[in-house]
Amino acid sequence: MTRIEQRNYKIALAVSIALHLVILLAYIPAHTFPRNVFLDTIPVGMVEIPAGSSLTGPPAANIASNPGSGDSQPVLPDTGSVVHKPDKTGPQERDSLKVKPTVVPKVTEVKKPASDVKPGQKPGDRDGPSGPDGTGAGGGIGGVQNGPIGFGTGEGQVLRLGRMPTYPKGAMNEGKEGDVGVKLLISAGGALEKIELIQPSGDERLDKAVIYALQNEWQFKPQSQRYYIEIVFSFSIAKGTCTPKYIHSETLP
Repeated sequence: MTRIEQRNYKIALAVSIALHLVILLAYIPAHTFPRNVFLDTIPVGMVEIPAGSSLTGPPAANIASNPGSGDSQPVLPDTGSVVHKPDKTGPQERDSLKVKPTVVPKVTEVKKPASDVKPGQKPGDRDGPSGPDGTGAGGGIGGVQNGPIGFGTGEGQVLRLGRMPTYPKGAMNEGKEGDVGVKLLISAGGALEKIELIQPSGDERLDKAVIYALQNEWQFKPQSQRYYIEIVFSFSIAKGTCTPKYIHSETLP
């Protein structure tokens, strides 16, 4: 067989094989699957259940079929004597059934007023009427005094401020200086009754200078009763003078 004949033979063989495959693929699907497919259908219907009926019960035993018609007729379960009443509770009644939280009242702390004790007063004097100089005084019910009357520092009780104590020359030359504290006892008429030396300076010349000036140069204001004034006189070489510092003043018992 020549080459041309071998080639033609191969072509014819390939064409024959392809043709047989096409016929085989067209034949097999037609005989493998049935042409007419029948599906079983089940009729379905909607059933209206009356209000108040119970749905409990055996589901399979309550369904009866009619073999002649092919349709299933539902049979409602026997509810017996059980009757379900509809809920007629209104919105207000339902709200009253809810558990309301307990409201705890808030306790407001009452703050005590601050003390109105003025400078120079004692704690028992704050409720009384004002003193003669307006600084406050102690008093009781109906104006009856139950404590001393305070006059503050006592500077307002000096009617006329006399000359300051003279710095003794001998003490100044020696460089002596210091503070002299005194307590002046004043009568109700304003007269100086007594001078008590409550803080000596350490130099007798300075103490005597203060006492001499108070006895001869100073005058005091009269009050309704006797009182006292505490003053400290400071001698300073740098200033070359004596300056007073008023401490406290109130009536005597």
